[in-house]
Amino acid sequence: MAPSDRTDAPDLTGPAPPLVTDPAAPPAPPRRAAPRFAARQLRRHPAALAVLALTLIGGVGLDLLAPLLIRWYIEQEVTRSTAAIASASLLVAGYLVVSLLARLVGVAEAAVAERLAWTVMDQVRVDVTRHCLALGMDFHSTTRPGDLVERVEGDVSLLANFLSRFVLTVVGQSLLLAGLIAALLVVDWRIGLCVGVLAVVATVALRRLARRGQASFDDLRQASSDLSGLLGEALSATPDISGSGGGPYVRRRLLQANRAVFRTEQGAALWGMIALWSAASFTAWLGTAVALSWSAWLYSIGAMTLGTVYLVFVYTQQMMQPLDQMALQIQDYQAAAACVGRLQGLLDLPAPGPGAGGRPFPSGPVRVEFRRTSFRYAPERPDVLRNIDVVVPAGETVGVVGRTGSGKSTLVRLLTGLYAPTGGAVLVNGVDITAVRPGSARERLAVISQEVQLFKATLRDNVTVFDPDRSDEQVRRAFDTLGMTEWLARLPDGLETVLGPGGHGLSAGEEQLVSFIRVVLADPSVVVLDEASSRLDAATEQLFKHAMTILLAGRTGLVVAHRLSTLSAVDRILYLEDGRMVEYGRREDLAGDPRSRFSRLLAQGVNDLDTDEVGDRRC
Repeated sequence: MAPSDRTDAPDLTGPAPPLVTDPAAPPAPPRRAAPRFAARQLRRHPAALAVLALTLIGGVGLDLLAPLLIRWYIEQEVTRSTAAIASASLLVAGYLVVSLLARLVGVAEAAVAERLAWTVMDQVRVDVTRHCLALGMDFHSTTRPGDLVERVEGDVSLLANFLSRFVLTVVGQSLLLAGLIAALLVVDWRIGLCVGVLAVVATVALRRLARRGQASFDDLRQASSDLSGLLGEALSATPDISGSGGGPYVRRRLLQANRAVFRTEQGAALWGMIALWSAASFTAWLGTAVALSWSAWLYSIGAMTLGTVYLVFVYTQQMMQPLDQMALQIQDYQAAAACVGRLQGLLDLPAPGPGAGGRPFPSGPVRVEFRRTSFRYAPERPDVLRNIDVVVPAGETVGVVGRTGSGKSTLVRLLTGLYAPTGGAVLVNGVDITAVRPGSARERLAVISQEVQLFKATLRDNVTVFDPDRSDEQVRRAFDTLGMTEWLARLPDGLETVLGPGGHGLSAGEEQLVSFIRVVLADPSVVVLDEASSRLDAATEQLFKHAMTILLAGRTGLVVAHRLSTLSAVDRILYLEDGRMVEYGRREDLAGDPRSRFSRLLAQGVNDLDTDEVGDRRC
């Protein structure tokens, strides 16, 4: 029977639990956050801005010139003289040329604005991604990957739309509106004044309505983020969901999230289409009615020509375009304001760990010291590490052992900067790790964890992490150094073998070996192996041990292991229990001391510290 068909599946008839929103969701953005954010980003590209300004001004000028040519044409046609007919022909030709130029300038405007917007947003993506990678594990452990994807991709894409379309439309249409009012003031100051007052009233009304509708777009971005988070969880946990019969429950949760997105998007769209568009259209219609009524009266008393009446009509009709466009683009503005608030809230989060200072990570052999180091995940929670005092001499390797929950992985994460100590310090050659520049730390400190990320790319790209400066000779030498030349030769296409989804599959142990090659190529000063042997299979365990011995030779290393067999080549042993150091010394000394916990583990033949073999001895 399929898991989803089980008769004892959970009851799904009742309502699903309420959606849990992103805990890092920021408060509503300031009123002018989006324009200020856009201005800061655009100022970094002055040349493109100058070209865009010229095209906008040129486009507005051509839009104002075309109706003038028709006005003159009408007045020439009224006279019907031979000279007037010849002049009218030139005006027609001029109108065609102006219309063509206006279209070409419009295409140039859109192209420049789109390119500028995506250039800016690519940089924003890089900035946001870099900041996310610098945030500590306390943030990543409470934030779903789908939420971050929605921030980096969804929110930034909407900002690109804001910059390319909203800025182009609103700035261009505002220039056009100002030009139309100025032209009408020249034609007749009373008409220009009336239309100008109505335009100001419409602009103020649109701004007030936009503020009132902002909450709908804030809710929409949050609903989209929740949906992305649920999708990410469901896709990453597909085996567990299928095996536990949780498919119907997950589908209900996704349906609930989809409904939330639909309802919030519907509310935001209705607000924009009804409130904003109605206000803009009513103002434009009223301005047209007033201007035409006044023009008709002036024409009836001979104070205005027929061509000028046409000009007033066309200019007032053109006023509908800026107001309508600005009303429609207000929705883009509201969405952008919501995105800016979410992105700024993310960028304002402090990045703990390495990077508080700018000192380089020491080169060569590195002495690592944990000086009365303590750590807790939250102020209200107990310490998971308490006053750890350990010195790892340069070039030596320490095996960190202890049962699950003893603090092994937390200890090494303090060294790698994923967490910052809440008490004491972690030093490298006497330098506090929190004062080390993050880029320098990543170059000199390598981590191999139990989960290895393989990309859908060739083996060469996977081991070099897409570094084009690594030659094939360097890569092959790294395989040879770890004794993996024969393994490489067994792959169907050698270094060009495609790994990842849809490519060649590797066993868990082989994936670990790929991570070893990455470290050899990086040539770091400190190597951390965090449960790297937990997924080994029999075929790769011996190769793994040989590679580990070569990899750690001459380097400072910390090896977190639950298999004692992995620690046969380490120099020292650190034994943790309930977050405290209960034993630390040279491996051969502890192994030869019958009173030591490590010696008793070896004597009992315990290999896996996480099994029940240890029982309640609390060794």
